[in-house]
Amino acid sequence: MNSLLFDIQLGVSGDILLASLLDSGLSLGDLKSELMKLNLDQWGITVQQDIKNHLAGKSITVTTGEQKAERNITDIAAIIEGSTLSPTVKKNSMAIFNRLASAEASVHGTTPDAVHFHEVGALDSIIDTVGFCIAMELLDVKKILFTEFCMGRGTVNSRHGEIAIPVPAVVELTKGYRSRLTDKLGELITPTGAAILTALGQQIESTISYTVLRYGIGFGTRPYPFPSYTRAFFIELTEPAEEIFQLECNIDDMNPQLYPYIIERLLEGGALDAYIIPVVMKKGRSGVLLIVISTLERVDWVKECIYRETTTLGIRYMPVVREKLDRSSETITLFNQKIGVKVGYHQNRVINVHPEFEDCKKAAERSGYPLEEIMRLAREAYLAETYKTFSSSDENI
Repeated sequence: MNSLLFDIQLGVSGDILLASLLDSGLSLGDLKSELMKLNLDQWGITVQQDIKNHLAGKSITVTTGEQKAERNITDIAAIIEGSTLSPTVKKNSMAIFNRLASAEASVHGTTPDAVHFHEVGALDSIIDTVGFCIAMELLDVKKILFTEFCMGRGTVNSRHGEIAIPVPAVVELTKGYRSRLTDKLGELITPTGAAILTALGQQIESTISYTVLRYGIGFGTRPYPFPSYTRAFFIELTEPAEEIFQLECNIDDMNPQLYPYIIERLLEGGALDAYIIPVVMKKGRSGVLLIVISTLERVDWVKECIYRETTTLGIRYMPVVREKLDRSSETITLFNQKIGVKVGYHQNRVINVHPEFEDCKKAAERSGYPLEEIMRLAREAYLAETYKTFSSSDENI
């Protein structure tokens, strides 16, 4: 699954985010082609290859010929909804602007509909914001992550006069997120940058494990006495090995009719897994081995449940390590029936595709096709829509 991590400790804005994506491999031609669907006149994007503080990256400049730079949320919605952009790009773009409108309304004590965007309503900001959403679709990004917000100090001039940094809209947008005040003089976080990340992404914990696949650097255009840039890391998230417990006991003197009930009780009570294996015990007696997988927090409850519901006089338990594939839940439609699909990923590749049984059963009943055929068709339908073509070197994976 494509995950994108933005390192924003040295600043973030709409144009910096877009520049970092262009530096990481986003096609400028494809981006412009999609932006043309906004049906706006007199705009252009210039991409500059820069070296700052001995680092190579890109910066962008959006040029426009318009004079009007103030719009409200209705004006912006008319532009976006009236375009021929994809539904996903429209939805994400409006999520960002609605979040901005709500933040500005809270700051100024009014309603989102009454907010008049100034800099954010200008055409270049619309291009930055919608361009970011287009980029997410072009790059097939499934998850957006970002580091803590690092705030600058000082003041900045605005339409409302001189105001303190971080500006009120940024304070509102980052409320509830982990932030840090730095000693850098300047506006490190802009409202557009904060709105994009908080509307579409999630802040990472203080430490995560990941593998970098590729990255890009986007520079700002403001002349600060310190480097101002965002790094965009395309990553494979590495879920740390999880320590869990395996509990087990041998049973040879119980009514087998009780086994399904015991497993059901254990799973309902929070066990991660529970199953029974037939075994041959001493003196050739038939028995079963009850195995339960549990988190540390539920071990005591699991032990109590086993003692209460079975005839065992003792339990063996030990810590074990569990590794899990990254996964997502998708939906496809087959014979007018929505079918959930569980997808497992490894090293950014689709490894396992499993249609939900109950959904496939409904589709089989509706269509008259055999259930096994429905499950095959559901898997093939998902792969046809989303599976990436492997290179010849990947085909044996």
